[in-house]
Formats: sequence, structure tokens, C-alpha cells
Amino acid sequence: MRGAGDVENCTIVRNQADRTGGGMFRLAGAITNTVVYFNLDAAGSNVNTAVGFAYSCAPELTSGSGNTPADPQFKDSGTGYGLGFTNGVYVLRTGSPCVNTGTNLGWMAGAIDLAGNNRLRGIADMGAYEAPPPKGALFIVR
Repeated sequence: MRGAGDVENCTIVRNQADRTGGGMFRLAGAITNTVVYFNLDAAGSNVNTAVGFAYSCAPELTSGSGNTPADPQFKDSGTGYGLGFTNGVYVLRTGSPCVNTGTNLGWMAGAIDLAGNNRLRGIADMGAYEAPPPKGALFIVR
């Protein structure tokens, strides 16, 4: 990103770059609630800088507001990089460090994720998909 655009609630995986930032090369703008994982560049990194990231997940994000370097725990993380990758299933598992650790943004009220699920069920998840609700009994008391 060279301009001042924002990246919000995206999942960026299995990309490859010859230079810095296998998944995200950022010079300006803000990245929020985004997972940038399993990407590759010449130095083995996913992002070229940790600056501008908040409530996001990438191995390089060891500091910053709400960031985590932990494995996002996708249902299936796929394999490979760039043109030689095998696609995965990038829905978050229930125990993922990206579940309920994003930040709620104004546009999210009434919004849906890529799978058609409500974006908000309390606190937003990081990435393009909200994790499925835990299985079990649902009780509604009125």
C-alpha cells in the first residue's frame, strides 16, 4: 500500500514476493483486524513493517495495539506459496487467538463476513471470516 487506503478484516495468505513483504507491503494507510500469515518473501517475512497494524495477526507483529504473532489456527492452512500453493480453508477454529480479539468498527453493525455470517457476535474476529459459534446447547431466556 503506497496510498492512504485502509485494509480491514482481510485474510492474506499463501502469497509470495521477490522483495519485502510476502503478504503485505505497507508504506501508508492502516491495517486493522487483518490476518497476514503463511506468506513468503526473500527474507521469509509476511509484512515489511509492523507500523500501521492494529488488532491484526502476522508473525512479525510482536507489539502494537491488539496485535498477535501467534498462528491464527485456520481450519486448514493450505500449503505452498505464490503460484504453487494449495488453497486452504481460512475459517478460524474456535480456539484461535484471532477470535474475539479484533476491534469493532462502525461499518460492522449489520455487516456479514465472506461466508454470509454476521460480522458482529460480540467482539469482531480478525480476518475475513467470523469463527463459527461454539457447538452445544443454546438457551434463550426471556
